[in-house]
Amino acid sequence: MYSDSQLTSLLDSETLKYLQKKNRGGGANQNGNTYENFFAIHQIALFAPLVIESGEEIYFFSQIIAFVDDLIVDLGKESALQHFQLKNSPTVSWGSDNSTGNIAYDFRKQRHLNTEAKSRDSELFLVVSSEETQTKLQDLIPSDLADCTCVVFFPFRSTIDEFLQTHADFRQAIIYLTAFENPSRDKIECVAKVLLGAWVASNTKYIAVMDVLTSAQQCQPSFIRSFLPDHEISIDPEVSAILEQIVGFHFSLSRGFLHWEYTDDGWSTDGTFPHSYESDEFQRLQSRIKQVAPSTFEDLEALL
Repeated sequence: MYSDSQLTSLLDSETLKYLQKKNRGGGANQNGNTYENFFAIHQIALFAPLVIESGEEIYFFSQIIAFVDDLIVDLGKESALQHFQLKNSPTVSWGSDNSTGNIAYDFRKQRHLNTEAKSRDSELFLVVSSEETQTKLQDLIPSDLADCTCVVFFPFRSTIDEFLQTHADFRQAIIYLTAFENPSRDKIECVAKVLLGAWVASNTKYIAVMDVLTSAQQCQPSFIRSFLPDHEISIDPEVSAILEQIVGFHFSLSRGFLHWEYTDDGWSTDGTFPHSYESDEFQRLQSRIKQVAPSTFEDLEALL
């Protein structure tokens, strides 16, 4: 994100040594950092509608050489660079002076670096796991940082299930990503875990949000929606004709997945084919249906 020449021309040798040491320490501590990983997928899920529906190109950086480096969000050259520093600790402060290692020092240096190296404004966020700490630090933001800095409360949770239950906005964002209009709890949790896995397995130093979503979608089964609008996808007309003649069988293609329901003499069952419209598995299903041409649900069920 910042070239070596930019860093050496803008920073004195002591500051550069501090920055490099800070980056090495952050990288070593990243593995298994539940707090940082949950915050990252929270942001990915919230940005997903912009990426999927509007085609916005949004990039994430994590643990790169920067003063505020836990997560950096780039919304494009016309927008400010968003930097997040996460502190899951009850003892957090801005620092009493402008010494290296203080949060206020890092925030000042980050704003300067963005201005001089990127000609970009900065939005700097200190994310803390205590609501009391958030209130205190928000009131104590140094005056020279007040116009670009905010303190955010983001509580720590140790499991995805706890995270989903206590973060309503994250839960709704994950529901948006699922293949279902009204997903069950296990499907919501499945999608959240797949998204987490995709993020952790990615090169988080620099990655597009769409690339993380696509990686998660390719896990099978993931039950992550298609990124194509419903009007651009359709079942093969020959397949539709075969399915429509099966008595008691009803189906729809929504969010890129085949959802079905079968009713017979007061008894009913339903399901979802666990592979999306774009997958090879879905195309093979359509080929099998055309080949077998099932006339009853029992014949079709063996294919599903």
